[in-house]
Amino acid sequence: MAVGLGRQVGCADGSSTNAPGHTGTTSAAELAVSRDGRHVYTSNRGEDALVVFSVDPTTALPTESRCIPCGGVTPWSLALHPGGRWLFVANEASASMHLFAVDRVSGRLTDTAASVAVPCPDCIAFRTRA
Repeated sequence: MAVGLGRQVGCADGSSTNAPGHTGTTSAAELAVSRDGRHVYTSNRGEDALVVFSVDPTTALPTESRCIPCGGVTPWSLALHPGGRWLFVANEASASMHLFAVDRVSGRLTDTAASVAVPCPDCIAFRTRA
C-alpha cells in the first residue's frame, strides 16, 4: 500500500480507495492495521467512506474487500480499539465520532449506529493501563 500524489491511497495492483468512476475530490486519511496484519482499514474523505483491505498472507499485498459509509462527513481519523473488536471514526465536518464493530476473522465492519457529538474531532487515541 502506498500514498501517491494527490493523497490517493492505492495498492500495488492499482486499486484505490475510490469507487469506480469517482471523479470528485479524493483525500485518503488515516490507516489502521489489525493486530494480526490480515486487514487494513482506511478512510476516503472525498467519498465519506471506509475501505477495508484484506492482506494476502503469501504476498503481503492488500486487495480491497469492502467500502462502506463512514457514519458521518469527512472521516478525519480512525483507530482500532486495542482489543481489535471496535473501529472508531472521527468525522470532522459532521462533528461526530462513530463506532463500527469489527469481525476479527473476516475484517468486516458493521455499523453499530452508535455516534456521539464531538466538536471538530481530529484524532483518536487509546490509553492503556500499565
